Amino acid sequence: MKRSIITIGCAAAILAPLVAKAKDLRIENKREVVLTELTITAKDGAASESFVLVKNLAAGGAIAGSVPRGKCLFDVKGVFADESTLAADDMDLCAQRTIRLVK
Repeated sequence: MKRSIITIGCAAAILAPLVAKAKDLRIENKREVVLTELTITAKDGAASESFVLVKNLAAGGAIAGSVPRGKCLFDVKGVFADESTLAADDMDLCAQRTIRLVK
């Protein structure tokens, strides 16, 4: 009986890093218009995956988002209520703590 408990404990210790949470990232909208959507597209790995970080962030507002675990390099695109956009290619979001959207 003890042996099975030890085995389960070892398996949990090995798998714990794999199920860790995604990295938190603060998004600040310093523009004078609502951010309707902020999308990131992963550049790591074989397939490019897109993730929506934020929807409808008020002008001057801030919110926390999460970067998917195991990925760091992203193209970032923001779309605003006035139909303007901004984009940044090849951002290392593992090295960032904040994305600040300015004019």
